[in-house]
Amino acid sequence: MLIVYSLASGGVSIGALFMAGYIPGILLGIGLMIVSAYYAKKYNYPVIKGTSLKNAVKITISALPGLSLLVVIIGGIVSEFLQQLKHREFIPFDDVFLSRHDHRTFDNYF
Repeated sequence: MLIVYSLASGGVSIGALFMAGYIPGILLGIGLMIVSAYYAKKYNYPVIKGTSLKNAVKITISALPGLSLLVVIIGGIVSEFLQQLKHREFIPFDDVFLSRHDHRTFDNYF
């Protein structure tokens, strides 16, 4: 939507639009977490057992390749390394990297 607005307005920087959306997005996320925690306490939702620090680090490291796509796209747009609509040409390279290095399946979730 930001890219469409930028093209329609004829001169608003896409990088500036993304930067302007960070603070409201973070505040909205924090607000949603607070409301969720309130309702979880109010209605006594079940709590799952936590994980160890070692397992949390392992999970975080396994998620880093998937999160790299966000860093590459947003960072490329903000730094203007990837031009407005040219970042779509870069995505297949990152997808190939992720598909070769991410061997997780959804079997554990079903």
